[in-house]
Formats: sequence, structure tokens, C-alpha cells
Amino acid sequence: MILMIMLRMPDLTSEKTEICEEYELKGGLKLVKRQKSKIIRSVRLNKNKDPENYSREQLMLYTPWRNENKDLMKNCQSYQERYEQLKNTLAHNRHQYDCHAEVLDEAIDNVENDELEEFVDVAPNTQHRDEQDQEIGTKPSPLFGCFDPGTNKQHNQYDLMDDIGIFPRTNDDEDLVVKRMTDDDFRKLVRSLNRKQMEFF
Repeated sequence: MILMIMLRMPDLTSEKTEICEEYELKGGLKLVKRQKSKIIRSVRLNKNKDPENYSREQLMLYTPWRNENKDLMKNCQSYQERYEQLKNTLAHNRHQYDCHAEVLDEAIDNVENDELEEFVDVAPNTQHRDEQDQEIGTKPSPLFGCFDPGTNKQHNQYDLMDDIGIFPRTNDDEDLVVKRMTDDDFRKLVRSLNRKQMEFF
């Protein structure tokens, strides 16, 4: 779930806002600081469910930093420890940009935890049928049982060749070629071919 927090960010597309400061960047670009608050998107992580990532998110939003590994944690072992050190500063900055944080957090908790009663009876007939199907359980269809050969032994051992009329040979050891040449006779015939026959062969 993504929510929005009000921050003072530059808007380079708007021409009507007042310019307070300009910063020259490499390549001739200018970064303009505006007085009007702008919106930044963030994931509002739950403090109780994921305290480490919540602390990291708060530090990233409400403290100045350039390098995430060095500036956010400083000399601390975890983001939570650093969050506890800067708790008052973070609260002050959060109040400046995110005025209704408590209301939003409470609304998110209500949505995540409570099952809304007005949506319980949205489709009562479908819900009733689903409950009946769960009570009955699964059973194979008498019409389409042939499509599941693993359950029925008769279907599992069915051989289609009997219906088509193809019967297996009784003697698999018999030679298929009755008049077979020896290798010497075959070589002799190949040597007796003329030039055109050899090219074709």
C-alpha cells in the first residue's frame, strides 16, 4: 500500500511557484528549491510488524543523508537503535511534513485487522454454495471419469489398439526381412555399379 507524505521538494515543471533558492548542478542544470510543499510516495510500514524496516523508512524520510550505509546508521548496530537516538528530531520533522500520520496509521490498522461487516453479505448465494461445496468435498464426475485414468483401474489399463483393430505380434523374435543379403554380396553389388549409379548411390 503506498501513501503520500507532504515534503518540501522542488517542482521543475511548475512555473507559477515562487523561487527561493537556486542550485547550480554539473552540466548547466539548475535545482530550484520551492516554498510550496510537494508530495513524495512512501510505503507506510507497520511499526509493530516490521520495526527494523519501519525505522529505516523513517530515517530515510526525515533525516538528511547521502550514503545509505554510512549516513543513516552512523555508528549504530541497527536502524532501530539509530531511530531511538533521533526519535525527537524525527517526530519534529514528521509533524512538519506529515500532519495526520496518526489518523492514517489508525485507518491502515483498521483495514488490515478488522473484517469489514458491510462486505460480508455482498454475494450471499455464492458464499452459501461455496460453503456447501467445501462441506461435500471433491468427488469424481460420473460423466467425465474417463479423463482421469489414475482413479479407475479399468481406465488405467485401457488399450486403444484393441478398439482400432491393431493387435500386437505374438512372436517378436521372427526376422522381418526374409531374403536378406550377406555383407559380401552387398559389397560386390556396390562395386559393380557404373559411374552414374555410384553418384546416385
